[in-house]
Amino acid sequence: MRMMYPPVNGYPVYRRYIPIGLTLCTSVGLSVVGFVMVWNWESVQVQMELQQQADNLSTALQRSINPEGVTRRATTLIGSRFQVFMV
Repeated sequence: MRMMYPPVNGYPVYRRYIPIGLTLCTSVGLSVVGFVMVWNWESVQVQMELQQQADNLSTALQRSINPEGVTRRATTLIGSRFQVFMV
């Protein structure tokens, strides 16, 4: 049986590419892990900002509107509007 690439110094030729392949796979893997971590962190930050804005708006409306049922309806309406953006 004839080999396509004869061994060099007793080792197969592909063996010299193993460190390059491992380095490439490791760097791509670490980049993907970092990307996912930052994406999740950013998603949580955006959700917290939207919730804070909704809370601030709700508080401002409660202070500016009379304490009858109007305030309760307004905050319920605003809460339902922000739920659309948080999904």
